[in-house]
Amino acid sequence: MLNLVPRIPDLALGLRLVAAVGLGAFAGTLALAIHATTVLGKLLSESVENIDEAIVEAIRATGAG
Repeated sequence: MLNLVPRIPDLALGLRLVAAVGLGAFAGTLALAIHATTVLGKLLSESVENIDEAIVEAIRATGAG
């Protein structure tokens, strides 16, 4: 889901939301919020994947969970 939604243009997502919730600023706000949330989620998941394993091992050696 995090890989698919950011690829959908904001206008297309907005048009689908207009069909779902009606014409108005609410549909545009929802489209931008969904897009921003998925972009931030993808960036967070990529940063977690790129954590150095040596640091994680050192933290676990101190007894942290």
